[in-house]
Amino acid sequence: VKAPTSPIYTQTRDIVRSNKLATVCEEAGCPNIGECWHQKHASFMILGSICTRACAFCNVATGIPKALDIKEPQRVAMAVAQMELNHVVITSVDRDDLADGGAQQFADVVLAIRKLSPQTTIEVLTPDFR
Repeated sequence: VKAPTSPIYTQTRDIVRSNKLATVCEEAGCPNIGECWHQKHASFMILGSICTRACAFCNVATGIPKALDIKEPQRVAMAVAQMELNHVVITSVDRDDLADGGAQQFADVVLAIRKLSPQTTIEVLTPDFR
């Protein structure tokens, strides 16, 4: 896979970082990040970047996650709008430390995206919520 060098990749990376967001692309070490971000495709990983489980097949960090970020839904929605996405994927780490496993955060993210980018389709890949 070629190293990511396109200006669109750089713009996408800057939007993700300026909104302090996590993506599956970065956290899981996906080798296709340059191609996907060049095409303005991104999979946002909500609920932080530390998973409460240690699945052998995954490259996401495991441990004790930080407190739930209540401003995350708005930041995700802002990034989706800035990137002018037609379609967005929202997934997450497992958060067994939260009573609802993070279900409310998923709902809040979807509602925030709908408010700022009503035309954007949303694909939600949830954990099992225990």
